[in-house]
Amino acid sequence: MSDSRVEVLQRIRGALKRTGPAAWSVQQSLHDRIASHRISVRPIYGEEVIARFLNKHVAVHGTYDWVDASNDVMDAVVAYLDRHSIAPKVVTGSGSMIDSLSWPNEYTVERRPAVKLDKVAISEAFVGIAETGTLVLLSAPSAPASHNYLPDDQIVLLDIKRVVRYQEDVWTLLRDELARLPRTVSLITGPSKTGDVEQTIEYGAHGPRRLHIILIGS
Repeated sequence: MSDSRVEVLQRIRGALKRTGPAAWSVQQSLHDRIASHRISVRPIYGEEVIARFLNKHVAVHGTYDWVDASNDVMDAVVAYLDRHSIAPKVVTGSGSMIDSLSWPNEYTVERRPAVKLDKVAISEAFVGIAETGTLVLLSAPSAPASHNYLPDDQIVLLDIKRVVRYQEDVWTLLRDELARLPRTVSLITGPSKTGDVEQTIEYGAHGPRRLHIILIGS
């Protein structure tokens, strides 16, 4: 342990009026509390979950298409790129939804990490959070985190059954569904933005200028 860390811990211990480690009963209660994953107070909202999620997403300058089935996703992708006059070239990873797409012949699709010259990335969300309109994306060799930050446009596929009410629900699902946490858990609410310069909102400051969700299911 570094000297600076020892000093900090000693100061904390002194502020707590302790001269040594906490009693075993105190240590055990702290370990039990951490292990219990107890959920704290959460805000109540009356909106239906999907409506809340989409309204919050739109409120932060996000856009979306809602399709009935995975067979309709490709049409939504093509329509989005055409709408914004974007060339048919994308970077993507792998996943159950992405792997089921049938790409038109004129599309160039590269499965690799993004670089700063890439214009569009297509990703899969682990879940969406209705409380804040947030997308949760997990990094993996098949899902590079660079897709969330470098391209100007990011299109995210989201299964309608994977929208949860609160952020705390995300961590429950991560513990229940994954053997171990990924290196990166990205919580993304709308396109990248900043108001640092003259208090004027600018998009694309630290990531995509546009964030488009394709919500799948009914």
